[in-house]
Amino acid sequence: ELAIRRECVYLPDDCWLPADRTGADWLLAVGRVYEIPDERLLPHATSLIDVFNLGEIANQSLGACSTGQKKKWMLASALLTDAQ
Repeated sequence: ELAIRRECVYLPDDCWLPADRTGADWLLAVGRVYEIPDERLLPHATSLIDVFNLGEIANQSLGACSTGQKKKWMLASALLTDAQ
């Protein structure tokens, strides 16, 4: 299953995110599921946070984010995986 997930990513229109986690924690958790080494994961996650202008809310709970912000977090998590 992990091999398949490394090749493609599904990004639903109506996405679920854990309300009690921060956006930064979410990205790191996704990276660890995909077994991205920490030395690559941390700079890549930071870069995506910057690209999507999520720095100000990176340590805010996902439950407090707007729908648009949640979509940005989901898109960042999809791009984090480097799936083909």
